[in-house]
Amino acid sequence: LPIRYSLAQRVGRRLRWLMLKGAGAAGAGLLCGLGGVLAGIMVGGLAAVPSNSLPDFQGSEDGFVLVLKASWVLFLMIYHGLQHSNLVTRGLRVGACAGVAFGWFHG
Repeated sequence: LPIRYSLAQRVGRRLRWLMLKGAGAAGAGLLCGLGGVLAGIMVGGLAAVPSNSLPDFQGSEDGFVLVLKASWVLFLMIYHGLQHSNLVTRGLRVGACAGVAFGWFHG
């Protein structure tokens, strides 16, 4: 003999399930949104750097030289990103929206 649940129990369980799904989607959206913000800031900062001031990266270089060049690019991104904040802000907005959308659909 199957057990029959009342309407109030079924509605209550469905609401709890929806709240749990919403909390999972919000958490995933927050995490992916923060990742998108960081990626957007990096891309916006890199777009603000003039191409003639970027160092040339070659695969045959020593690891220490590659780390120094990467550090120099990071410094240039911060320096030029502070001067051209409109590019960084646009990258931040696009990255945050993309991250939150991915997080909501993932959750």
